[in-house]
Amino acid sequence: MRLAFQNPFLIIVVFLLFSSCNLQEQPTNDIFKTTEGEYASRMGKFVAKYPSKPFHYIYRKKNDKEKDLVADYHSVITTIGETRIFNVEYFVMDEEFLANKDMREIKDLMMYDVNNFFQKKGFTVDFFNDKKLQSFDGVFFSYKPTPALKRALPKAKGKGKAILRNNILYYVYFLGVFDREAQDFIDSFRFTS
Repeated sequence: MRLAFQNPFLIIVVFLLFSSCNLQEQPTNDIFKTTEGEYASRMGKFVAKYPSKPFHYIYRKKNDKEKDLVADYHSVITTIGETRIFNVEYFVMDEEFLANKDMREIKDLMMYDVNNFFQKKGFTVDFFNDKKLQSFDGVFFSYKPTPALKRALPKAKGKGKAILRNNILYYVYFLGVFDREAQDFIDSFRFTS
């Protein structure tokens, strides 16, 4: 059994999968609190300053065309009320697919996916910046609310980063009423081992 899709349009739709499917919390000992008060994921190999203990969800998807092809999509998420989402999503990308793309093409796919997700949630792009995190290539982004959303949530913002670490693609983002806690979450994200 292989663990990633080869079709780029199937593998770069993580946000849409998590926002449209019914996930089940996985009872694991994956998440733990660090001595610094942050939360770490053993499986995801990252640390971030979530405002409360996140839940780890796993969604397993089979490819309709290739029955032996399965991908696990992970979401490590905390929600506060209906207006604040702190999330790290990640999944393993097909190494053959990555070998046939240059980093600009991969970053363009990341930006396309992020843009598609945030536009559907009522946001418009504020900026995209190519940056590295711990020597891994990524795209950092920020979104501002459309006028309609701004009337309902004046402090709403979408902000985060998409990072490719070897063959694992991470989406780290905050969505909702933006404050210092949200900025700390985004800034604190880093990889372990």
